[in-house]
Amino acid sequence: MECLRRKRIEFLLVFGLFLLLAYLLFSNTFGNAWTYDDGPVIVQNPDVRSISGFLQDSYPGRPLRELTYLVDYFLFGLNPAGWHIQNIFWHALNSSLLFVLVRALGGGRSVAWVASLLFVAHPIQVEVVANISHRKDSLALAFSLFSVLSYMEIFRAGRRRWRWLFVALGFAGLACLGKENALVLPLVFIAYELGFVSPERRMLLRGYRWLPPLLALAGIGGGISWYVFGGGREIYLLGAQGLFSKMNATSGVEEWEYFLTVCKSWGFMLRRLFAPSDLAIEYAFAIPRSLFDPWVMFALAGIFCSGLLLWVARKRCPLLFFGLAWSGLFWLPVSNLWPSAYFAADRYLYAPSVGFCLGAAWLLHRFGGRRLAIGLSGAMLVGLMTLTWQQNLVWQSQFSLYSQAVKVSPQSPYALNNLGVYLWKRGERQKALTVIEKAAQNPFYYEAQVNMVNLCEWMGDLERAAYYRRRAITPHGARSL
Repeated sequence: MECLRRKRIEFLLVFGLFLLLAYLLFSNTFGNAWTYDDGPVIVQNPDVRSISGFLQDSYPGRPLRELTYLVDYFLFGLNPAGWHIQNIFWHALNSSLLFVLVRALGGGRSVAWVASLLFVAHPIQVEVVANISHRKDSLALAFSLFSVLSYMEIFRAGRRRWRWLFVALGFAGLACLGKENALVLPLVFIAYELGFVSPERRMLLRGYRWLPPLLALAGIGGGISWYVFGGGREIYLLGAQGLFSKMNATSGVEEWEYFLTVCKSWGFMLRRLFAPSDLAIEYAFAIPRSLFDPWVMFALAGIFCSGLLLWVARKRCPLLFFGLAWSGLFWLPVSNLWPSAYFAADRYLYAPSVGFCLGAAWLLHRFGGRRLAIGLSGAMLVGLMTLTWQQNLVWQSQFSLYSQAVKVSPQSPYALNNLGVYLWKRGERQKALTVIEKAAQNPFYYEAQVNMVNLCEWMGDLERAAYYRRRAITPHGARSL
C-alpha cells in the first residue's frame, strides 16, 4: 500500500521491534502443551495435515486458520512448540499495523507507540496468542486492519478509487475467512468516513445517507417479527439456557434475566480491560436479579458515557471517535445480544481492544502531555508485561488452565467438569469424582451428568450411576443416555 511504501523503513523498524518484543514476552509459551480446543481443531483434525485433507473439509471451521496450520504441520508435525511461532508473529504484525493505522489517522508518533505497546503487552491478549486454536482471532484482526488501511487509500488515490475498494473488500473477505466478526467492517468504513472524510468526498455515505438507518430499521423490524411470530423466541431461550447452565444457574431463563446478565457481562469484561487480573478461560458470576445490580449499572453507565463520547468526539476528536466506534462495532458480534458460546471470554476482546488501546493512548497524551504520557505508559507497560508473563503460564497444560478457571470461578460447572475430566485421564479418579460431582449439582449441565454416569460405572458404583443417568435427561427432555 502507498502509505506503507512511503514510510517503508519506519514500518520495517517498528515491525522488527514488535517482533522482538512479542517473542520475548511470549517466549514462555513455547513449552505449552496442546490445550483447550487444540484437540479437535488440530490434533484430531485431518484437514490440517495436507492439501487434500483441507479440501475434504471433514472438520468445517475457519479456512484461513486451517491454511496456516498446514504450514505448521509441514514444518513441525504435531510438536506444539513450533506452532507458537506463527501465533506470536500474527500478534506482532497486528501491533505494527495498529501503529500504522494510528499514524494514518493523523495521530502522533507518541500516540501510535503507546497504543501499539499497550496492545502487544495487554494480558487480555494471552488467550489468543498462547492458545493455538485461537489463531482465528489474530488472523481476522490482521486482515481487518489491512482492509481498513486499504479503504483509507481510496480517499488518497485519485482515479484508482475503485481499485483500492476492491483491495479493501478482498482483505475484508480474508478477514471473514478467519473469523466471522469481520463482517462488521463495512460499518467500520462508515465510521471512518464520518470522522475523517468530508461529505462531498465520501463513498459509502455519499448520496445514500438514508440507507444505513433504513436498513437498520428494516433489520430490527424483521428480527422482531421473526422472534415473535416465526418461532425465534424458542430458539433464543434455548441458546440462553445453555449459557445460563455455564453460569451455574439452576432455573429456567426469563428474557429480562437474560438481558440483565448480558449487561453484567459487558461490565464484567470492561473491568478486565482496565484491571486485567484473575484472567481465566471460563468465567461464572451470579445472575443479576435487578436493574440495580452494581455490574449492570456499571455497564449501562459505560454505554451511556461511550455514546456521549462518540457524539462529542465525532466533531472534536475524530481519532477518539474512530477508536470508540471500532471497539463498539467489533464487540457487537460477541456481545450476546444473540446467545453466543460464552457470556464472557478474553478472546472476545482481542479485536475490540484495538480501539480501547487507541483511545487510552490518545487520552494519556491529550490530558497528560507527552512526557507524562510516556512516563505513565512506561509504568503501565511494566505492570502489564508482568501480568502477561504470568498469564502465559496458565496455558501450560489442561491442568493449569482449568485449575485457574476453578480458582477464578469456583462455582463454574464448565470449569469443574473439565478439571475433573483431566484428573480422570491422569488417573486421579477419586479427585475427579469429587470435582465432577460438584459440577453435576447443576441439573442443567448435561455433560457433567454424563461424566458422572461413566465414572461411577467404571468404579462399580451402579446405584450412583443410575441416579445420574436419570438426571442426565435435560429439562427440555431433548437428550438421554
